[in-house]
Amino acid sequence: MNYNVIGADGAVYGPVDFETLKRWAAEGRVNPDSAIEEVGSGKRVPANTIPGLFAAPQAPQAPTHQLHPGYDVPTQPAYTPPGVGPGGAPRPGVPPGAAANAVQYPRNTFAEPVKNHLAKAIFSTLCCCLPLGVVAIVYAAQVGSKQAGGDYYGAKESSDNAEKWANISIVLGLIGNVIGAGIRFMLHK
Repeated sequence: MNYNVIGADGAVYGPVDFETLKRWAAEGRVNPDSAIEEVGSGKRVPANTIPGLFAAPQAPQAPTHQLHPGYDVPTQPAYTPPGVGPGGAPRPGVPPGAAANAVQYPRNTFAEPVKNHLAKAIFSTLCCCLPLGVVAIVYAAQVGSKQAGGDYYGAKESSDNAEKWANISIVLGLIGNVIGAGIRFMLHK
């Protein structure tokens, strides 16, 4: 039997035989939600309803080595995306498809701690440029919660932003103080 793949834009790709369709699925060109049309009958079905089209997921392999005799290799807990409960069932109160559409970042629980630059942000707020120092404090406050949630890259980005805004605040504060001192010197001469 031959099949047509109906693209998201409505374009028809095919006809192709089952082996080609299976290869396209393995390459990611066909996903479980793709519409598949049987040539001849015109019947359209989701790709995940065609038996044998997608390979069964492989169970993760347990580590087979040890760091030292008697000490197992540390492993990360299994990751469950937001909105998905035990067994892949949707959690109550989460709209269908919300978990599939959520942007996920890799968890990195073994990464080094990210510096939050909070002290520099507070210093820049009190001694230099108040508005930009507050921005630095907000970014610095986000670092810990992002890293605790497993979002290493988000924590790193907030850390970099906190340092950037604290530095800008300090530089502008120094420039403002130099200009202010120069004006005071010129006026009191």
